[in-house]
Amino acid sequence: MTVVDSLKIVDHLKIVGTGKMSIVQAESGHSDLLPGVYEGGMKIWESTFDLGELLFRKLGESLKGKTILDLGCGSGILGIIALKQGCASVHFQDYNRDVIVYFTIPNVQLNGDELLPKSQFWSGDWKSYENVDDSQFDVIITSETIYNPQSYQKLHDVIRKKLKPGGSAYLAGKSYYFGVGGSIKGFMDFVVRENVLQAVSLWSNDEGKGKLNDVICFIK
Repeated sequence: MTVVDSLKIVDHLKIVGTGKMSIVQAESGHSDLLPGVYEGGMKIWESTFDLGELLFRKLGESLKGKTILDLGCGSGILGIIALKQGCASVHFQDYNRDVIVYFTIPNVQLNGDELLPKSQFWSGDWKSYENVDDSQFDVIITSETIYNPQSYQKLHDVIRKKLKPGGSAYLAGKSYYFGVGGSIKGFMDFVVRENVLQAVSLWSNDEGKGKLNDVICFIK
């Protein structure tokens, strides 16, 4: 059992039963993505397990007392792990409001009443979130947010603006997203061209078919 499996998570099928339009529309079409409507926040993506284990096994001590941004949080699993590791606070951000209200917040509550006072929640795209205020964070965590190359600029810019000087951003994702074109290498190349963040590879999963998942640390 992984640390992610040990957390309490709301059954997403029960949320679909509430009739929330953006979620029902995606689920009824067996889709993880409806551009501009639903960005897959109800699904716990594979790389979330990888980054969750890294946060728990290797980075736990470094999270204590830190302010955290869970970017594209979906279920909120990564932020919940950070809270349980003793961070000072977590700001959960997801594109879709229904995901925040019916999935993220209930998951935080399920895993301990003491977690909610340390949590804040925001829905909207990265551009609007980037400009909402001047807050910055010690650590940013994000998983499976590089599937669309057209989003690289927004993702890079929100990390650049919201990460404190000397802070670290941990990104987990697949080596390549078939059908949509995103990739770890593509985003890394974009970051190099922007010349603002430094990238360090922390972990790669290679099962003989090439690298499947990677965790990258970006330092400001």
